Order: sequence, then structure tokens, then C-alpha cells
Amino acid sequence: MRNGRVELATRPEGRASEGLRGEQTAEPSASDLFLPEPEPRPVRYTVISVDDHLVEPADMFEGRLAAKFQDRAPRIVETEQGQQV
Repeated sequence: MRNGRVELATRPEGRASEGLRGEQTAEPSASDLFLPEPEPRPVRYTVISVDDHLVEPADMFEGRLAAKFQDRAPRIVETEQGQQV
């Protein structure tokens, strides 16, 4: 503050705004908010997506559960129309 006036603290790329206590401050520029882009590095790994949807084999649970659970095991049933559900 000089001569009773608030001076604006601005940067060439910034604009003036009001701070928390009413003082004038400069808005941060993009260079103040973000880190610089890193230097490119050589590719050392191949990325393979494992978030794909798999279809289990139709007989996946046959013979793999205890006998008392076999009647409740998931299985594919063919309808009268020939559709598998």
C-alpha cells in the first residue's frame, strides 16, 4: 500500500484479483499451477489391459464343486427356442 492506495501485484501473464483479506493479488498463471512436461523416456514395458470381459467355458463348474453343491452350480441351459441362457 502506497499513499493510501492498494498496489496490484501483477505478473505479465497474470491478472489482478482480490485476496482473502481484501488485498489485491495476481491470479496464478498456468506455469504456476502445473509442473513442466517431463522429458520423454524410452518405452521399457508393454502395457496389456486386463480389464476385459471374459466368457467362462460352459463346463467351468462341472465336477469342480462338492457333490452337495453340484445341483446349485452355475450352468448353461438351452431353452426350447434353442437359446443358451
